[in-house]
Amino acid sequence: MATLSTEIVGEGTPVVALHGFGPDRRLMAGMLEPVFAGTEGYRRIYLDLPGCGSSAAREIRSTPDVLAAVEQALADTVGDEPYLLVGESYGGYLAAELARQRRSRCGRSPWCAPSWSRCTPTARCRSTP
Repeated sequence: MATLSTEIVGEGTPVVALHGFGPDRRLMAGMLEPVFAGTEGYRRIYLDLPGCGSSAAREIRSTPDVLAAVEQALADTVGDEPYLLVGESYGGYLAAELARQRRSRCGRSPWCAPSWSRCTPTARCRSTP
């Protein structure tokens, strides 16, 4: 299992931020920290997805592998707490799937320009008509 590099800022309700394919966690921190400036009660968790920033991509071969790595990072940083997800592009795609799988624990989840067609990470994708 890939270990994801993580940066945690603040204390309180966990807000897990997932960047798109290519950049690293600094993209999401740059977007969200101004939003949270002067606001208390939120623990922002910025992850580097596999192969991005400081996270290695060793055994990652597919989106389900990426999801498994993110799920492990969630277990390590959030545990059983309810949390919020924020995703940008591919991170929005991952956030949508995580929210679908964990409806009881995942609160509202804004997605910035999420990328997906009618598919789930484990299903065969079909193009949108």
